[in-house]
Amino acid sequence: MLPGVGATVSVLILFPILLTFDPINIIVCFVSLYSMTQYVGSVPALLLGVPGEASSLPAVIEGQKLKQQNKISDAIAYTAIGSLLGSVIVVTLTLASGPLIEEIAKIYRTPVQTVLIFLVLTMMFFYKENKKIINLALMLLGYLLGMVGIHGDLNREFLTFGNVNLYGGLPMFPVILSLFVFPLFLKTIKTPVRDITPFQIKISYFVTFFQHSLSSLRGTLLGFIGGFCPGMTHAFSSQLAYVTEKAVSKDSLKSVVSSETANNAGAFSAILPLIVLGIPISSSEALLLAILETKSFAFSLNEFLPILQKSALALLIVNIVGIVIAWPLAKYLCKIFLVDQKKLYAFLFLLLVILNYYIGTLYYSQYYYMMVLLCLLPLGYMLRKVNTMPLIFCFIIANYSIELLWISYQLYIM
Repeated sequence: MLPGVGATVSVLILFPILLTFDPINIIVCFVSLYSMTQYVGSVPALLLGVPGEASSLPAVIEGQKLKQQNKISDAIAYTAIGSLLGSVIVVTLTLASGPLIEEIAKIYRTPVQTVLIFLVLTMMFFYKENKKIINLALMLLGYLLGMVGIHGDLNREFLTFGNVNLYGGLPMFPVILSLFVFPLFLKTIKTPVRDITPFQIKISYFVTFFQHSLSSLRGTLLGFIGGFCPGMTHAFSSQLAYVTEKAVSKDSLKSVVSSETANNAGAFSAILPLIVLGIPISSSEALLLAILETKSFAFSLNEFLPILQKSALALLIVNIVGIVIAWPLAKYLCKIFLVDQKKLYAFLFLLLVILNYYIGTLYYSQYYYMMVLLCLLPLGYMLRKVNTMPLIFCFIIANYSIELLWISYQLYIM
């Protein structure tokens, strides 16, 4: 809900808890968390004009118009109901087509995997929030940091300087905290917002919602398709649905309903490449993959249907909770924005620093974890004006993508 505190930061906060779960439950927890962030993002966007998520920008744009038209109550209700409808449709259709997806995935081989991962990297280069040259520099820096250590499969040692701590590479948590979370928090700190737009709660909205059902269905379809876009996922889904609906209906309320429905549909489709193929297409998914690797877990077709079924059940529960939070409890949820934002973000960052130390103790490397954090924080401060997602994504998948390329080279070129 807070700007800058999306799925990636939320996973970091839950990192110690996730380490105690088995791999399947880690995935289910991530899917639930990913979906919930989309539900609550529209609440501050509509009531306060503050985007809780990048995908909620259309709600910010249209929120002022809806206030003038006295339709904020309608928007809050219809976006919550639309999000529920979109999620249920997408999950149901995916479950029904599970065996078909499984058959299609059987043609999947290392060359296809290599092509897909480098397609994702290409999309990172065109990541719209930064200039292309900046994206390239961030990606190279991410690879540079990710390749530190000794790698037996490739028979190489890179930038270890004889330091035993560096043999295993740079730890993921302090790198993400210093080079992603820290600059993101610096960039997104806002002054407190004092004006929460009042709205009404009526059960009749479930009936009148059907006047906007076509907009919601269009958002579901476009959101599901847009979710596959590497590096942008649900944010692209939202924008795609918003632009399309504005062209079709030219109505602010329908446009918001469509874009917010697309958020949740895109949130689910975005994780399918990871579940089916083991390919992450966002920084939060790359982080999830790295956590699963600590459990020696690898995605396979044997695990696909069980993961899908458990995720579907979790999403059903999450959507019921989500519609309650994003509608009846919305005005209470927004009161968090009345707190001094600088103090709030400072508290969150301090909590993450403590977690960094704690996770380090789990590997008997607490001082090493803190040293990496302190060494990289100045670099994070220098990067506060850019979105460092390409850097973090490449840092996490550096070894995975290089080893994949090396295997393809050995199998098909040598």
